Amino acid sequence: MCDQFTLFAEIEWHIIQSSKFRFNGQEVTSKEYIPGHKIKWNRDFAGPDGRSYTWVGDMYISKLKLNEGSNPLIAKYQRSNKGIIGEKRSAGLEVFEEGYHMLDIIVMTFVYVEKLRKDYETSVYVAAASG
Repeated sequence: MCDQFTLFAEIEWHIIQSSKFRFNGQEVTSKEYIPGHKIKWNRDFAGPDGRSYTWVGDMYISKLKLNEGSNPLIAKYQRSNKGIIGEKRSAGLEVFEEGYHMLDIIVMTFVYVEKLRKDYETSVYVAAASG
């Protein structure tokens, strides 16, 4: 059996300037493609279908919603829970049928927003520890 992989996207991470996304033969900055939002965790972007989507989240859950109508849920990520408080569960990204046509974009943007969340979380812990 031969495994074959196809590169569908790259993120070139930058600290000072905007990170860059490469996908579908194009290169765009994070500032252009998935800019920050008035609400800290939220990030808006245009899908390949030309529709507007928003990652909405907090420290434990991220949801991708379509910015139309009743804001249907397209994908959801939940962090793991060891079960000390609440139900024990593994982490997972769940993509609903409405998002299947852009699965690659969902994964790419999820990786980006999740890294931003983790970087923020780390900076909070470091600041608290040095306190």
